[in-house]
Amino acid sequence: MPPYSIFALENYKVLFRHLMILLSLGLKVDGLKPIVDELGVPLSQLAIAWCAANSNVSSIICGATKESQMTIPMS
Repeated sequence: MPPYSIFALENYKVLFRHLMILLSLGLKVDGLKPIVDELGVPLSQLAIAWCAANSNVSSIICGATKESQMTIPMS
């Protein structure tokens, strides 16, 4: 980071770290697009399947408010 950048100022260092985390996460999520496209499933379904298959996860808590958000459309 250039020393003259606004993010070099003490007050902006936390903001810069959060921005970098968000950008990094966005790039990782974008990298999953070819996988969900190939599988023909939404990203949310892949995320739940990953959690269910992960032996380090003991429970999955979803923020669904309607049953329709949890059902898989059969096509």
